[in-house]
Amino acid sequence: MNHIFFKLVNKTYLSDILSFLKVTENDFEKLNHFCDFSTKNYEIRDFTSIDKLKKNALSFMSKKSTEISSENFSVCLVNKNFDKNSNKNLIKIPVQNPRKSFSEVINNFCEKKTNINDKSNLKNQSIIYESVKIGKNFEIGNFSEVKSNVVIGDNVVIGNGVTISENCIIGNNSIIENGVQLECSILNENVTISQNSVVGKNGFGFIPSGLKTKVFFHIGGVVIGKNTYVGANSNIDRGLINDTIIGDSVMIDNQVHIAHNCKIDDFCILPGKCALSGSVHLEKNVILGGGVGIVDNVVIGEGSTITAGSNVLKSFPIKNSKIGGYPALNHYDWQRIQVLNNKKIRKRLVK
Repeated sequence: MNHIFFKLVNKTYLSDILSFLKVTENDFEKLNHFCDFSTKNYEIRDFTSIDKLKKNALSFMSKKSTEISSENFSVCLVNKNFDKNSNKNLIKIPVQNPRKSFSEVINNFCEKKTNINDKSNLKNQSIIYESVKIGKNFEIGNFSEVKSNVVIGDNVVIGNGVTISENCIIGNNSIIENGVQLECSILNENVTISQNSVVGKNGFGFIPSGLKTKVFFHIGGVVIGKNTYVGANSNIDRGLINDTIIGDSVMIDNQVHIAHNCKIDDFCILPGKCALSGSVHLEKNVILGGGVGIVDNVVIGEGSTITAGSNVLKSFPIKNSKIGGYPALNHYDWQRIQVLNNKKIRKRLVK
C-alpha cells in the first residue's frame, strides 16, 4: 500500500480481518497452532504483495506455494487446503479464494487520504487548496483544480482544465498540459504529461462473479522518473498493491495504455497504440514498435526490440532479443516461418 495516498479506515486488528472474512477461531487455530498471542492484540498496519511480506502486514497466496521468505508473524490469506506444516513463521488465514478475499479486505479497510477541512483559493480561475505547497515560478491556466496536500516544485507549468488529486508530488521543471487527470502519482523533475492523458486512476483488476463482479480498489500509486515524456491521450493505471513504476528518460507516445503494476525501466520507448497488460516488466532500453500488445506478467529483457503490430504472449527475458509476429516469436524464427509459409502458398498456386 502506498501510504502517501492511502490509509486504513480505522485501527485494524487480526480479529477484525477474521470476523470480516467469517473465519472461525477454530479454523484459524488449526493452521496456526504455534501462535501464542491474541488475535485482538495483533495490529494490521499494511497490505503488501507476497514478495514484500513483513511483520504486521497482510498479503495473499493465490496459488500453491513452497516455502516463502517472510518475517516472523507476517499474515497471509491462503487456500483452505494449505499445508499447516509449511511456512511455520507465517500467520495463515484460510479462505476459499485468497485473491478475491484480499481485495474485499482492501475495499472494506482502506481509503484514500483526504483533507475535508482544507479551504481553496482562486488563481486564473483555477482552484488551488491552501495546503498545496508551491515552488518558484509556478504557472497555471484556467479552470484547473489542484487538491489538498499536493507538492509542486520550481518552474512547474500546469495547463487548462487539469485536475491534480490529493497528495500528488510534481517535480521541478515538469509540464502538465491541458485536460490531464493526475491522481496518486509522484512525478520526478522534467516530466511532461501531454494533453488529456490520465495517470494514476484505478486499474482493471477484478474476479468475475456474475452480478457481483466489482473492480478492486487499487492502493498502489504511479511513480514516474526524471526526464520522462508521456504523450497525449495516454493512460497509466496505478498499482493494485505496489506502485506502477516508469523509469528515467522513458518516451511514451500518444494513445498508449500501461496497466496496473507495470514496471518500465530507464530509456524504454513505447510508440503509439501500444498496450501493456498488468505486471509487465520492460527492462532498460527496450524499444517497442507501434501497436504492440503485451499480455500480463511478461518480462522483456534489456535492450530488446519488438516489431510493430506484434502480440507478445510470453516472456523473452534474454537481453537484446529480437521479437516479432503473432503470437510473438524470436524475430529470426518468425521470419523463417513466414518464408516457409510463403513457399507453401506459391506451390499451391502453381498446382
